[in-house]
Amino acid sequence: MKASYDKVPFNFGARLGVCAFCAAIALCPISIQLPQFPMVLSPCDLLTALSALLLLPSALSGNARLAGQAVTPVLPLAGVVLLSTLTVGNFRSGLPDLIQLGLYGGAAAAATAMVSDSPYGYRGLKWAAGVAAVLSSAGVMLYAVNSRVSLLLFGAGMPVLLLPAVFTSLYMALAPGKRGLARNPAVFLPVFFLAGSVWVTASGREKAPEAIAELQSPVQQRWLEAYAAVTVLGQSPLLGLGPGKYQSHIGEYYRTLPKDNTLTPGSQLGYAVVTATTGLLGLAAFLFWLFRIADGVRDPDGSRRPLMWPLALWSFVAFFTPPFVTPMLAPIAVIQGLARNGRSYT
Repeated sequence: MKASYDKVPFNFGARLGVCAFCAAIALCPISIQLPQFPMVLSPCDLLTALSALLLLPSALSGNARLAGQAVTPVLPLAGVVLLSTLTVGNFRSGLPDLIQLGLYGGAAAAATAMVSDSPYGYRGLKWAAGVAAVLSSAGVMLYAVNSRVSLLLFGAGMPVLLLPAVFTSLYMALAPGKRGLARNPAVFLPVFFLAGSVWVTASGREKAPEAIAELQSPVQQRWLEAYAAVTVLGQSPLLGLGPGKYQSHIGEYYRTLPKDNTLTPGSQLGYAVVTATTGLLGLAAFLFWLFRIADGVRDPDGSRRPLMWPLALWSFVAFFTPPFVTPMLAPIAVIQGLARNGRSYT
């Protein structure tokens, strides 16, 4: 039985906004940097910003309460990030993180709640998540064959190896019901790409050994850098170094630890980055954000929805990469928006 809902007034501009948002989610694994911009922007960032502008009139006139509920979980974290930026100084260095949190924790989460409030938008979002799963899985295979090309196209190393699980789980969660797999055979495509990448890596074909060698240094370095990040608390326990200052200051906290290269891609531990840049207050707000999302994944009859699975996988991936980047914030914004909406269509 379909849940009853109040339709959001989707005019022509809002319909374009829905299309732009679905395209943004589909392209979020591709993190290539667009040139000629004052900050790092990806196609997903620009499409999300465009969809937010197009959907704003409908949000204000249609279901502002639903959009507001979707934004609420991220407000404490955004407040701590802003306070840390203002306290430490150099507002410009923290501006990108503030924009990313506002764009995804706010605009994208609200857009997800609105888009999923319509059965047509819900289906579009479902297939967008499926495309994202296929793209991220293709990135895994490409990384096994030629890691340099994969990094050039996807802009990420270690996270690309784990994101297919997040997107596939999210895609399946967006298609609830006993016949979810039968209705959506595309969920098997990521399995095909993952199996192919494992075969290429295990067989040693092409440049798989080169890709594995490039992963060894970040993996070994990650734990040393995490320890160095924790030592930041001795100087700035509450608000940390400030957003945007991690890479430029973390080398000072290695002290007697061996330091390979603090700029090694994919060598950060996500939760350690949050703690070092925003302090214990930021870490508490970050965990509260995840808790609020998880707490909202409950249907009116009290049953738990399967969105817990993509949230758990996202939390796991956040151990291996800074969470305030587009490929991480886009899927969590979708989970956040769906959790606060609490509706599903079967």
